[in-house]
Amino acid sequence: MIIRKATINDAKEIAKVHVDTWKSAYKDIICNEYLERLSYENREKSWKSMLDNDMGLRIIYVAEEENETIVGFISGGYEKKDTKIKNAEIYGFYVLKDYQNNGIGKMLFKKILESFNKLNLQSVSLWALNDNYGGRKFYESNGGIKVNEKEITIGNEKLKEIQYLFKNIKDIINIF
Repeated sequence: MIIRKATINDAKEIAKVHVDTWKSAYKDIICNEYLERLSYENREKSWKSMLDNDMGLRIIYVAEEENETIVGFISGGYEKKDTKIKNAEIYGFYVLKDYQNNGIGKMLFKKILESFNKLNLQSVSLWALNDNYGGRKFYESNGGIKVNEKEITIGNEKLKEIQYLFKNIKDIINIF
């Protein structure tokens, strides 16, 4: 498995991973009508825009098989809220269902943490749907601490999101 920085040429495959993982991970969490409306084409446009116009503010890595098929990705950058502490935030983190639980998530997570560390960022946070037990288990087993929660709306549904904080990036890197 190769972990590398994403390029604009990866937009189509990242979009496919994004849509497919939403459909599998959130199957019993988000209504099926909403999930069925997700499209590769719309996600690809969004990813092309992000990859083309990020001006260095977003870090995106992909997990790629030897046959050059992308099976996961992670994206992040500076925390979206103002803070006196230099924090990073994971914006998106997805691995195809058939590739989960074999270390790919850890490889992606470590790679982006190393990038955050080079930027002298001290901690990293991310948000996860409360009912996404698989994702939450990964975050908790790798040092994430629940620090906040909020209600969000996806489609017509109100859902709870949990914010996880990884307090010291350098310490987390050493776990891997």
